[in-house]
Amino acid sequence: MKVELSDIEDAYLKIRKSIRNKKKLYLFEKNYYSNCNILVDKINNNNYTYSNYHIFIIKEKKKRLIMSSALEDKIVNHIICKKVLLPLDKYLIDSNCATRVGRGTSYARYLLDKYLVKIKNKSNTFYILKFDFSKYFYNINHKVLLNKLSKYLSNEDLLLIKDILNTINHDYINNIISKLGMNNFYKKDTGLPIGYSN
Repeated sequence: MKVELSDIEDAYLKIRKSIRNKKKLYLFEKNYYSNCNILVDKINNNNYTYSNYHIFIIKEKKKRLIMSSALEDKIVNHIICKKVLLPLDKYLIDSNCATRVGRGTSYARYLLDKYLVKIKNKSNTFYILKFDFSKYFYNINHKVLLNKLSKYLSNEDLLLIKDILNTINHDYINNIISKLGMNNFYKKDTGLPIGYSN
């Protein structure tokens, strides 16, 4: 994946709106063009390395683990999503509303209403099954995911995704999770970052 300075700037401007940690913004903007150009060089020369996550717990509504990444990691991931993963959107079914442009809660409700009307027209009796996959993100197998993506992505793009997935394969993550009193641990080559935060 080759990037231009404009790719970095576009990603940064979108990301900065949702960054709560103003110190991260200040430190990046202090040497803005230098930081942007360094990122361009690292990405284009295939020598970008991800930083460690800042891992903590929030207790809003329920106790949840959050894995916050460095600002530069967010920029790189944003660019990868736009250039590599967004083109895969056309292969997803319409009713998949999770983190997709132009979809979300409102669109999901619209689809639900549409399906309910369709079902009611056929029968007065119907059932709705609501369920949740336990520890879904902890249990995503990297090899299975990469294999599925290999049908649609080049080897170069697959390596970018693999780099992101490999950020989870570090002992420090489970050590911190243990110290925080949580019991959901990562197995090697399994799972995605939880509660990916700004």
